[in-house]
Amino acid sequence: MVDGASLGDRLLSALVIVSTIPLFMLVGKNFLPVDDQSQFEVNLRTPEGSTLSSTAALSERIAADVRKLPGVTDTLVTIGSGQQQIVNLASIYVKLTPIEERSTSQIDLMLRVRSEILAKYQKEFPNQLRTSLNAVAAISGGGFRNTDIQFVIGGPDLDKLTKYSDDLLAKMKTIPDVVDPDSTLITGKPELRVVIDRARAADLGVRVGDIAQSLNTLVAGQKVSTFNAGTINTTYVCARSASFAPTPKV
Repeated sequence: MVDGASLGDRLLSALVIVSTIPLFMLVGKNFLPVDDQSQFEVNLRTPEGSTLSSTAALSERIAADVRKLPGVTDTLVTIGSGQQQIVNLASIYVKLTPIEERSTSQIDLMLRVRSEILAKYQKEFPNQLRTSLNAVAAISGGGFRNTDIQFVIGGPDLDKLTKYSDDLLAKMKTIPDVVDPDSTLITGKPELRVVIDRARAADLGVRVGDIAQSLNTLVAGQKVSTFNAGTINTTYVCARSASFAPTPKV
């Protein structure tokens, strides 16, 4: 014999179990919870061949626009960080007021940066800038960005990798919920080759290594000395005069 109270409890339990299925479909899901950390990063890559000064100028313009948004307290521009010291790669750290002191969430501010600020510069420099936004990662490294989804494509043929990467990017850009699709494959970097007249160099007593060192100093500069005064460390670099290196516009 099953009394009415016991049968009612079983029916209630069954209803609770069944109701979890539609509720699960309604609840937002993610790999990791979206946490309002009161900080995020804006990543920027200017065209290959851009100088440090042109990248810095554009980064500062973007940072100045970001600081105008409500809830933003500070920005910090970093260019050429990492072992490769790529001068056309910049990141802008954005610091927000504490969450209890602002009415706009971190996610909403990131959306405004993407739709209002970065979109403006994308129109000003069409097909030249590569931009993205992401939360500040607690642990970073390994050559990967702090994104929700990443694909790794490998192979010995660079031309095929370029084609596959371009095809995937074009497809992802058609998906409405995908933002900031990008690839770590960088092609089209300007290159200048120097052919040495070895016979003439030999007649003049100039070694090939001396020519290579001089060109390296001309193009990249060379650290020649350091000076320490208390807690201040100054590095002296020998580089070409700005009059011999006109800065191209981005």
